[in-house]
Order: sequence, then structure tokens, then C-alpha cells
Amino acid sequence: NQAGAYFGISVSGAGDTDGDGYDDVVVGAEYYDDVQVDEGAVFLYRGSSSGLDSSPFWTREGGQDYAYLGYSVAGVGDLDGDGYADVAAGAPDYDDPEVDEGVVFVYYGGPSGPSWTQLLQQNSAYALFGNAVAGAGDVNGDGFADLAVGAPYLDRFFSTQVGGVFVYLGSESGLSYAENWATYGSQDYENWGLSVAAAGDVNRDGYGDLIIGGPSFDGAYTQEGEASVFFGGGDQHTGLQIAQRRADDTAAIGRNGATHTTDGFKLQALARSPLGRTRVKLETEAKRGRSGFDGSGTNRTASWTDSGTSGAVLSQVVTGEPGNYHWRLRALYDPASSPLLPASRWITIPWGGWRESRVRHSTFIGGSVWEDWNGDGIRGLSEPRLANVRVELIDSWGYAVQVAYTDTAGLYRFEVDPSTRYAVRFVRPYGYGFTLQDQGGDDTLDSDADTVTGETVLIGPPYGSFDADGWSAGLRKEGPCYPPDEAVYIASVRQDANDNTVLDIQDPNQPRAVTGYNIYRSSDAGLDPSQWPLIATDVVDEDAGTPNVQWTDTTGDVSPTGVWYYQATAYNHDCDAEGPR
Repeated sequence: NQAGAYFGISVSGAGDTDGDGYDDVVVGAEYYDDVQVDEGAVFLYRGSSSGLDSSPFWTREGGQDYAYLGYSVAGVGDLDGDGYADVAAGAPDYDDPEVDEGVVFVYYGGPSGPSWTQLLQQNSAYALFGNAVAGAGDVNGDGFADLAVGAPYLDRFFSTQVGGVFVYLGSESGLSYAENWATYGSQDYENWGLSVAAAGDVNRDGYGDLIIGGPSFDGAYTQEGEASVFFGGGDQHTGLQIAQRRADDTAAIGRNGATHTTDGFKLQALARSPLGRTRVKLETEAKRGRSGFDGSGTNRTASWTDSGTSGAVLSQVVTGEPGNYHWRLRALYDPASSPLLPASRWITIPWGGWRESRVRHSTFIGGSVWEDWNGDGIRGLSEPRLANVRVELIDSWGYAVQVAYTDTAGLYRFEVDPSTRYAVRFVRPYGYGFTLQDQGGDDTLDSDADTVTGETVLIGPPYGSFDADGWSAGLRKEGPCYPPDEAVYIASVRQDANDNTVLDIQDPNQPRAVTGYNIYRSSDAGLDPSQWPLIATDVVDEDAGTPNVQWTDTTGDVSPTGVWYYQATAYNHDCDAEGPR
């Protein structure tokens, strides 16, 4: 709102200068008058969920007549690595003390927006230092953003207005007051540095690059101009530091190594940006066998992570069917702070061609052994698993190549060669026999063991995830079946301290025939016994010290008639029927 201020002569995204999660913008007005004539000013507008504020959040004036502050402005990244974006503005005609030497004001971001200011200068009259300013990215790979400043009217030695560009390296304490690198024009009146800009990472070496213009350069034609790209570099290791590891992160996996687990494998990278501190994600692509990379089926970490100045360790677990895999990964950069460089190049461990496998997702054969009480060949929810059962992995000739014993959960597992066929032989414990094979429609619940040999069919290749836990056996106790033929009666009924009903159940005089009890309950004593709801199965004695089987109704249900009636029935797991009620 000032005539002739030239508000908007320069504009730039400023990044998030106050850490509120919204990017800000900076605008220059080179002829703005406050106290001094044409001192110029810089205005910062803060972002929010509703967009930019209508009034500037922060303003700085040139403080000197005809300084022209704001002729150039730039968001320059995070120069000091504190997590807040910083801003630079040029005042190309500022005197300090040389006439029109020009200066650059660097405004460092903070929780309340840009705060303390650093002044950079070259002390060369009429150089117009600050005529162009730009964030250079991270040209030396140390994790801090750097600053480039053009002085297009700089005289050098005996040459006039050759121009120059000066690069200042960021650090934890900010910029140094002396440039760390400079380049100069080669002709009189070339005006080298009239324009400067970050070029991203054009050669993908992990270092930020810089492009500089000299519009008055004479080549084959007068003032045809030139632009040159300067590649960043340095002693820092800026590329992605990558690794393949076990999914539980307990160890690295070597070349063509095995995962030794069905959980997949982990890809890990130390990610950083050649533009300095930013937010990063990890993107991975894994393919089986000799399939080529095509950009499909990629996965990314869920959220953005602050890279800091040293890089962020990111990881992603790759899962899938067993077999050989090769992979590649890259870092993605937050477009809000890295619009010129959305991602690093794809990279993998450089062992050989892209077709070479990097890691083998281990192949397993496994399953369980359970006691099949009813002998139907299908594992029921209440049927227990059996521990310490010998299981053999056998080759196609029937020779055992590995041996395992089921654990306390009745499980076993073998890691196998994915190119070889195998079968499993279950060795039945004394007193048990195998139940029916391949019953029902669910292969994960049936018994796969031959009823005579205890062997499965030959398995694989190829192998799938089912094979890791889908080969099981049901066992049933052998010997004569003694189904209970005597009714069970309830010796006593009482209430415990919690008002739960406690039953003392009288055993029938057939101890070999009884392996458990079913409990039925009804609020109507006249209801047909076959209609009473079953409320408990596999009941065993709660109190071995009493002569009767003791059981407590802990359901807490209230009878609609005020009274519960109970029945108990004995059964034998080795027989198909329970005793009479």
C-alpha cells in the first residue's frame, strides 16, 4: 500500500520459518520508503490451514537511503540445521562503507519466525553484491544448506564488471562471513552472477549443484550470454548408505543370503538430501527371480522423517512368497522443501547386473501335531496340540535329512532348499494312531499324514506361504474304547463367595472310560434334556483334593426363572459318544 514501492519485484517460497508445519512466502519491495528513501523492504507472509495471512507476519527495512533491500529474496533452506527454514535478501546498492557495494541480509528462522540477522558483503564499490541470491542446496554434502550470492558488477584486477558469484557454506553456527568458494566472469562487462539458482542434483551424485548466468558474455555473437552448471562435491559421503537385514533387525544378510524366517527381510538406508536438511521417505521395489524393475509394486514408508543434518535411518520390511529376490530403493524428498529434487536415484547393492538376486526369502515346511479326540481328521478348537512328537523331513527316496520335535504348542518347522522336493514323516508316539487323512475342505485344519506310514505327499517346488505351517498330523489314542454307560449325578450344589454355583459331580464307576465332562444348563427343569444348552466342555476336576469332580459356573448369568438346573455328562475322547444323562 505505497505508491512506487515495487512490491513483488522479487518473490520466493521461504519454507517453514517458524516450525508451525506450514510453508511461508517472502516478498521484496525494492523502492519501499519507511524512514529512508527507497531503502526497500522484505515482507514475510505466514502459511496456515486457510492459506496465507493477508498481512505480513514479519517485515525488515533496508535502513539506508537507496539500499534497495528486497531487489532479490530467496528461501535458502536450513543453513544452521536447527529445523527452521532461513531467508536471504539482497540490498545491492547498500553502502558499507563502499558506495553501492551491496550486502545480503540473512534472516535465520526460529519458533517465532526469522529472528537474528547476519550481514554478508564483499567490500567492493559498485559490485552490486546481492543483486541475486539463491539457496544453493547442500553443495558439499555436510547436511547443511548453503547460500549463493551474485555480484554482477564486480571489478576484478584490471577487468571491469566481470561479475562474480560467492558460495557460503552452512554450519551449526550458521554461515561464515567469508565466502568458501567463488567464481568470476572472464570478460569485461560480462555481468557474471546476474542470475544464480540451485540446480538440484543434476548428476545424482548426492551433492547440490548450482547454475549461474552471465547474460552479457560475448561468444560467437555479441552479448549472446552464457549459463554454466557447477557440480557440488566434497569429502562427505552423501549417497544413500544401504543394507539388507533380517526382519527382526538382529543381523545383516550377506549376498544371496537367506532370511531364516517367514517374516521377510528388511531394507534399510541412511537417507539425506543434497539440498540440506529436509524430510525424507524411503521407497523400495523388490522383484522375485529375474523379473525386471518396472516401478510397479513399490512401497513407501508411511510418514515423512526429518533427515537432520546427518541423515535419517529409514527401513521397510519386504514380505512375500519364498524364493530369490532382488531389489532397489531410493529416498523421496518432501516437495515443500525440495521442489527441484523429488527423489534420489534408484540404488542397490552393486554386486552384479540387475538380474542378480540379492537375498533369498527362506523356504519352510512346517505344521502341527494335535490329539484328534473325535477321530474325524479335522483339528477342533478344543483339541490339544501334542509336544515332543518326532517329525522327519525326508527326501524323495524316503531318507530323513532333518529331524525336529514339536514344541510345547505342538509346532515344528524345517528350512528347506526351494529347488528340492520333500515330504514329512510323523513318527507316532506309543499308544497313538493316525487319524483320517485329508478330511474336510480346509487344508489348514486337516491331517496330512498317511494313516499307516505317517508320511505326507511330496511337497514343492514351487513352495508357497501355506507350506510353512500347513502340513499337520492328527493322532488318537489307541486301545479299547470304553464309552461311559452310567448316568452322572450331581452330588451337591452350593454358592461360593462370589455367588457362583459350584457343582460336585459324582464320577461313574468307570475311571478308564471317562476323560472329561460336558455341563448342560436350563432355567426350565421340564425342558427335554436334549434341548438343554451346553455351557461347558472338557470339564476336569478343579479341586483334586475332593472325591468328586468340582466345577464352578463363572458365567454370571441370571436365570429368567430365578433358578438354574444343571446336568453333567461324562465322555471318553477315544469314543464317539458321551454317556447317558
